[in-house]
Amino acid sequence: MARTQCFAEKRGGTWRGRYPDADGRMRSTSGFPTRNKALQAARAERAKLENEAAKNAAKKERAAKGKTTLAEWIAEIWPTWDIELTTRANYSAPIRLFILPEFGDRPLVSLKREEIDAWERALVDERGYSVEYIRGARRRLHTILADAVNGGPPASAAGAAKPARIGPTPRRRRSGPPRTTRCCSPSGVACWPVRPSSSGSC
Repeated sequence: MARTQCFAEKRGGTWRGRYPDADGRMRSTSGFPTRNKALQAARAERAKLENEAAKNAAKKERAAKGKTTLAEWIAEIWPTWDIELTTRANYSAPIRLFILPEFGDRPLVSLKREEIDAWERALVDERGYSVEYIRGARRRLHTILADAVNGGPPASAAGAAKPARIGPTPRRRRSGPPRTTRCCSPSGVACWPVRPSSSGSC
């Protein structure tokens, strides 16, 4: 039976450490005066192999996620966001109304800063949504992209205005009349901004 643990063995007047590699083959490091030193060296070499294997697995995982579309990724991570129900409803509105229609069928790695900038400007300048609201939508997009890699925003998330966070964003005072009104679903759970209409209805 193949060994799976590190051990030390005497070789002439010195000791050598033995450790299994990722394929189960035994490797060695030798020339140590004591058994403990040989065993410590073997464990250190084994740890290096394990760390390298973990890094390679992480790279493969990131590459696989890069082929995933934004819509598929949102469907995967949305249930994992630990936020309150009302906050979840507020977050879902910009995702459903702005992010998915524009980028939902795109691979994660294909998103670029320039097109995210253009998307943000168009929502404000051409469709009349408030700067504050669309910045919130961009922060949601940043959070989604940053979650695609563990440890920070990927290159495709470079368009984020600033680091995103899970949780309600602080309210800001706004001068002048609002550029949009808010309409809510019959249940009152989801609300979204719309341009004011002459009839005053949603």
